[in-house]
Amino acid sequence: MPVVPVVIVIAYESELGRLIRDVLVDEGYDVVRVRDPYGAIGLMRKQSVDLVVAGLPVQDEEQGDPLNELMTEFPDVALIALSRPVRMALPVFGRWRREGHRITLKLPFRLNDVIAAAKDLAG
Repeated sequence: MPVVPVVIVIAYESELGRLIRDVLVDEGYDVVRVRDPYGAIGLMRKQSVDLVVAGLPVQDEEQGDPLNELMTEFPDVALIALSRPVRMALPVFGRWRREGHRITLKLPFRLNDVIAAAKDLAG
């Protein structure tokens, strides 16, 4: 029996999180939705996770990187970051930017982009 990849969806926007969860479940992934990176960290300390999909809120200078703690504790986890196209954001070329085991998708994107990125990173 094939192993089902486990995906955590960190969704600051509940509707987007539900949509991403639903399409990934339809593709055969075991998906858990959490509200923030701290919920993901707690879950990842208890069980193995193959992929994190994180909707990034707009950052301000005081807040810093909202995924810093998660990526520091779990540096090898595969990550799909959903980025808003704002002036301060890192440059994204086209809809995708891949860096090792991390893919950034720039909003707006198609749900098929999330599926393709998940298959690329987690199988």
